[in-house]
Amino acid sequence: MGSVSKRLLATAYHEAGHAVAARHEGRATKRVTIVPEGDTLGVCSFYPLRETESFAWDASTRNRIRIERLIISALGGCAAEARFVGRHNLIGAHADWHFAADLSTSQAASDEEADAYLNWLWERTRTIFRLDAWWDLTTGLAEALVEHRTMSATEVKSRLRL
Repeated sequence: MGSVSKRLLATAYHEAGHAVAARHEGRATKRVTIVPEGDTLGVCSFYPLRETESFAWDASTRNRIRIERLIISALGGCAAEARFVGRHNLIGAHADWHFAADLSTSQAASDEEADAYLNWLWERTRTIFRLDAWWDLTTGLAEALVEHRTMSATEVKSRLRL
């Protein structure tokens, strides 16, 4: 990969982590980039939720599973970057954590329950990147991002085949 800054590599792993976690959860990635946009160093975007899906609290198992998939996708960047760098980047991943916390709150009856739920989903997310096959996908996608900077849905999908 030649001479690549640590920040660019960390960003590539972060964005690849979102895409890999989403793939693990059965979600499709629309685009991934490590080109800075606004106040972000990179972006992993997904296809929008169908009109029948919402973030609102709903006691159904189907809605709970859907929200868990969204949370795991959001936290995937943090988990992959933490494994690559060796520490958590709480400042750079603030928006991801905020989004995940808002979703977990929608499924909980109290702050304590929401915190416990989010911590459990964080551990589930970290487990994805402890598995060699998923970590290998993350590394491959991160390396491709460093090379190409932006990848389309088709390019990401071709990289994330198990």
